[in-house]
Amino acid sequence: MPMAEIEFEGGPHWSARLMRTVRGSALWLGTLVFTALAVLAAVFFAMAALAGIVILAGAMALVWLIFRIAGSGGRSGDPLVLDARRGPHGWTVDGLGPFGSR
Repeated sequence: MPMAEIEFEGGPHWSARLMRTVRGSALWLGTLVFTALAVLAAVFFAMAALAGIVILAGAMALVWLIFRIAGSGGRSGDPLVLDARRGPHGWTVDGLGPFGSR
């Protein structure tokens, strides 16, 4: 025995139209939420990258400062300072030429 369709004010398929509209709206709402989250993630990633660059630059500056303060004073005879000079036959370091030649 076939069942009779119940008709409401909106016509026989008002619920289908309503669900189609809700699904479409939910899809758009989901798309907007996902896009907003992606933008937020990109912004926070960029902020973290900038913070990392600043931290690395600060660490390099600190290392440079430590070597500048605690490094060799440039006294002659100090084993930490290499005396490099350009002579007529190329560079010499502490009086030694290439491959240890004099």
